[in-house]
Amino acid sequence: MVERGGWSAKYIGDDVNEVVDLVVKGHVVAWYQGRAELGPRALGNRSIIADPRRREMWGVVNRIKGREWWRPLAPSLLEEDADKYFTDPVPHQFMILMFKYRDDMCEVVPAVCHVDQAARPQTVNKDENKTWYELIKAFKDETGEGIILNASFNLAGEPPSRNTSRCHQKFCTRRIQSNILARMANTKIIFTTQTRGNEKR
Repeated sequence: MVERGGWSAKYIGDDVNEVVDLVVKGHVVAWYQGRAELGPRALGNRSIIADPRRREMWGVVNRIKGREWWRPLAPSLLEEDADKYFTDPVPHQFMILMFKYRDDMCEVVPAVCHVDQAARPQTVNKDENKTWYELIKAFKDETGEGIILNASFNLAGEPPSRNTSRCHQKFCTRRIQSNILARMANTKIIFTTQTRGNEKR
């Protein structure tokens, strides 16, 4: 698959620091690990992730997915940090409940704050999804923010990717230009592209 697509690839094992480095530098990362997910939200196994501090990521990720630019995007965050970002949150791993952001938090993570100052977040603890938790924790260690933009790994109107071949096809066709970097691990495959910088919220 890598040879046919003309990609470069390398194994990174379970080291999430390289992924975090890409996100912090402004890449959008397609995150694929473990078993497939069932339900309406991405929960850390089939996700498109980006830096929520970058306002332009709202438009960038929606463009990649083929959605309207104004569609809201949700965050995943460390369960222990939920009180920092939201008013009266409860642990909730399925991205169904809506919570109001605390004052000024939308300026900290504007890419995952809707116009009503709310979001439908996923709280993450280590027991539920160890690698996903470690990714968000590594992002916090690097940036001070234990929260990340998490969109479902699919194009508009399509189901989430179930296997690596399908996910490779989805990410490469139509939505992404040729300047793409591929990184593969034994349990996950990660594609990235740099943001264009001209998308508007």
